[in-house]
Amino acid sequence: MNSAAGKLLFVVLLSILFFANNFVLFVLAYVFVSLGMLVHALLTKNDIKNKILLSMIYVAVMIFQLTHNALITFAENAPPFISLRSRIVAIVLAAIPFIIYGMTLGNKNIKRYLPSIQDLTVFTFNELTENINSVK
Repeated sequence: MNSAAGKLLFVVLLSILFFANNFVLFVLAYVFVSLGMLVHALLTKNDIKNKILLSMIYVAVMIFQLTHNALITFAENAPPFISLRSRIVAIVLAAIPFIIYGMTLGNKNIKRYLPSIQDLTVFTFNELTENINSVK
């Protein structure tokens, strides 16, 4: 999946969560996002220490998200104004696993696979014209 499709899916997920106002949908979104990030963290090329640490962080974030939803976002006696604000906070909380990924694994993968400036070879036009015979 390319980056544009991933961003589109992320925006669709946040839009559905904003307009749904359903406790079960929020719980399912949090659980599936956390499980997906857990699987991704475990399948990356990191040492076991980092995999365990990231797994614990993703589980802790999911527990915090579920607790926030149960106690604050979908509280029974909350006025509509507080409910809307807490629902926006709950949607922002859905992005936390992606932010953690961007801060940890995303940077390591980019550094691992992209060449550095020193590895790139640059030919000038003068070099090409001087070596025209060896190219033929």
